[in-house]
Amino acid sequence: MQTKSPSNPVNRSFAIVSALLAGAGIFVLAQQTFPPTAAAPIATPRLIDPNALPPLVKVLDAALVAYNGSDSGAFLALFAHDARPPATEHTYKAIFEGIYREEFGKFVSGSVIPSETEPSPNYGQIVYAASFEKRAHVKVSADLIEESGALKIVQLRFEKMQLPTPRAPNAS
Repeated sequence: MQTKSPSNPVNRSFAIVSALLAGAGIFVLAQQTFPPTAAAPIATPRLIDPNALPPLVKVLDAALVAYNGSDSGAFLALFAHDARPPATEHTYKAIFEGIYREEFGKFVSGSVIPSETEPSPNYGQIVYAASFEKRAHVKVSADLIEESGALKIVQLRFEKMQLPTPRAPNAS
């Protein structure tokens, strides 16, 4: 909360501007105040239908097995026709063999992040907190759609995870 003390730089600037305006014959009648920022709501854990998750896990795990084995044929077969970027041998080599393998290495393990996962066959997403050979904290996200009766990947991303900074203990 902002104080009304003259040592507060905002109040000091307001006082100087008010004095200049008063000298010019213009009077400031009120200081603009802004309501305090509302605290962010506390997140409640999302419950995911346990029957909806296995099909998404199966597709993502199959993609990660193919990625680890450098099996571009099996990997690309898991992608939808409308995948972005298009699922081609060129994009596989450039993105997954080039960028991701260089930066992260092979996939080691992962677990679902329920708060970021949306198990829907219409346009679902599964997100893992994963560990790779070269980096311990990686977010793996796959967007999926149903195509010809099967779940297919539209987009697959590997990203460095930002870990929360530890909070200092309260000094009481």
